[in-house]
Amino acid sequence: MERGGEPALYKGRNTFTWLDDVKQLKRSGKIDEAIEILLDLIDVVEADKSYPGVPPAYYEQAAICFRKIGDLASEISVLERFAAQVHARGV
Repeated sequence: MERGGEPALYKGRNTFTWLDDVKQLKRSGKIDEAIEILLDLIDVVEADKSYPGVPPAYYEQAAICFRKIGDLASEISVLERFAAQVHARGV
């Protein structure tokens, strides 16, 4: 992860670029892999202090994945985790 106004990085890439990868994994039925990446992305954006708030996309996609596999407790947990964060503008 990088700071100072630069976008948060995960494995050397801007976190936003991972959303297409996650969607492809979901389409391929690789929900567990998508969840693993999403939870890592959530950790990165929560730790990134260069922006005033977290973007909702990672939490939303994680909740959708948890719903798909029938893990209601994790779905609620990730949504509560989002609710506890400072949100990005417009959220």
